Formats: sequence, structure tokens, C-alpha cells
Amino acid sequence: MLPSLFKVVSLSDWQRTQKTDTVPLCDSDRQHGHIHLNQFDSLEQVTNYYFSEQDQPLALRIDSDAIADRLSHYPASSDKPWPQPCANIDALTLSMVTEILHFDYQPETGFTLQP
Repeated sequence: MLPSLFKVVSLSDWQRTQKTDTVPLCDSDRQHGHIHLNQFDSLEQVTNYYFSEQDQPLALRIDSDAIADRLSHYPASSDKPWPQPCANIDALTLSMVTEILHFDYQPETGFTLQP
């Protein structure tokens, strides 16, 4: 069993997912040709880097076993100082989402995962 992987999306992208059964690709996914995912321990860092309060981001836990044979892992870099797991698939589907994690936002501290 693989460790949990997550896709952070805006509330509007989550609402679109529920209507279309497909998680929208972000610009970086389209540019690089794979779907960027995150490990649990980097969720807050990534969310604070890419999202604003207005985005109302959510972390979608993805069924890692469903994409296990299509995963690549890129090391942390100077501009992205966290591990970078990626799925080499065309799309994440609603059926791959096993849980939704919510964030709290405070102007002083940014996003933190809700307990």
C-alpha cells in the first residue's frame, strides 16, 4: 500500500469536479504533461505557495493504489522545496477521491489543515 497522495484544488475546481467527474488540470499540469500531487507533510506549504484565501482550497486524498503504476517522483528543488510526486495520467476522476481535507486560513499564518 502506497502512502497517501493529495491534489490541492480551489473550491470552484472541486465544484466543477462534482459536475464533470474529472478534477480540472492546473496550468502546471497542462504545461508539464502530468498531474502534480502532494504528500501529506507538504500540503500546508504547497497550499500557502499556490493558493489565496479567495481560492478556498481543499486537499483531495487520491486513491494511490489506483495510480501506483503511473507515478513519478521528482526531488525537491530550489523553487519547489518539497517532494513532487506526479501522476502520468490524463486525468484524476471523482471516483479516485477518497477523502477531502479542509484548511483554515488566518492572515498572519496562512493556511493550516483543520484537525
